[in-house]
Amino acid sequence: MFSKILFVSLLVCVAMSMTAASCPDVKTLIANHEGNEECVYTDTTGHKTIGIGFNLDRPDAPQKIASVGADYDAVYSGQQCLTQSQINSLFQDDVKTATRGAQGCVSSYKSQCECIQTVLIDMDFNLGDAGLCEFGTFIDLINAGQYQEAAQDLKGTLWCSQVGNRC
Repeated sequence: MFSKILFVSLLVCVAMSMTAASCPDVKTLIANHEGNEECVYTDTTGHKTIGIGFNLDRPDAPQKIASVGADYDAVYSGQQCLTQSQINSLFQDDVKTATRGAQGCVSSYKSQCECIQTVLIDMDFNLGDAGLCEFGTFIDLINAGQYQEAAQDLKGTLWCSQVGNRC
C-alpha cells in the first residue's frame, strides 16, 4: 500500500474521493520507509543513522542525542543503543521539523488535502527543507492543483529512481 502512496495520493486529490481516514498517518508512513533501529547502522548514503531515520552526522545530532539522555559518542560508535522512548522523542521532533519545512516550501500546503500534506512531510523528512524546495516544477504543479501532472513530474526525477518504493 505505501509503495504507491505518492502517486495515488496525488491522483486522489483530483478525484476527491478519498476520506482523511484513508490516508496513512504521516508517522506510520515515514517509519515504514525509514525502519526503526535501536542501534547505529550506516544508511544507503553512508551516514551513521539510528532510530527512525535519525542521521547522526547532522550538525545538531550531538545536542539532540544528549536531549534524550544518551551519550552521542557512545551511540555513534555503536557502544550504546537507544530505547524506543528515546527514538520516539527524536522522531516526534523530526516530524515537526519536516512539517514546518513542507509548509515553508509549498505555499498552498495548508489548503491541500491530508494525503498531499502527508506526502510533502515525508518528502521533507527524507530530503530536508532545501531538498524539497528544489522540486520547483513539482511544487508549482501542487500549488496549481495539477496533481496528476505533479505525480508524473516527480516520477521522472532522480530522487524517485533512488528511493524506489518510497516514491
